Amino acid sequence: MQMLGTAVKGLDDLESLIEPLQALARRHLSYGVMVDDYTPVGNALLYTLKAGLKSDFDQQTRQAWIKLFSVVATVMREAAYPEFNAATYVNQKAITIKASTQYWL
Repeated sequence: MQMLGTAVKGLDDLESLIEPLQALARRHLSYGVMVDDYTPVGNALLYTLKAGLKSDFDQQTRQAWIKLFSVVATVMREAAYPEFNAATYVNQKAITIKASTQYWL
């Protein structure tokens, strides 16, 4: 969560976030984080923000957070999984869960 705070503060200089995000991704490998684990984390973040911000969590705010977390997750996935390709990636966890659930990443 600390890295998300850093990401928000670094929105004006996204390039400065690349190296810290890459290092974080490599550390996550030692915790057993898999490529498909980023989606449920992003969804949990969205849920938490919606619950906390209530009516202030409008569609524009939601889309901004989705965009930010998508960038963060892509940078981290590319660092941790050299074979990762965002253009062709299909999250296998999202496929196995109810079709009515919305997944964004």
